[in-house]
Amino acid sequence: MYVDLSRNFVDDSISPIDFMTRFLAEFKNERRFFDERTGDVLNALFYAAEEFVDHPSTRPNVVGELQLRAAARNLLEFVKAQNDQ
Repeated sequence: MYVDLSRNFVDDSISPIDFMTRFLAEFKNERRFFDERTGDVLNALFYAAEEFVDHPSTRPNVVGELQLRAAARNLLEFVKAQNDQ
């Protein structure tokens, strides 16, 4: 779920608001346990999604679309690296 959602966001198939809403809903209902490295990547994405502001120019020191997209891309790169091992 997280990978598909992140891929759709990085590929511009869904908006940042849609990504944030869907990711947070999934993450908050997550019942699985992840290893430490996977958990760190997912937590970083969670914090970026939770702090995301659609119009960052209205507030200083917040996560904008570029930072949220970078966090989603980090998850995809992490998964790819795990699959390449």
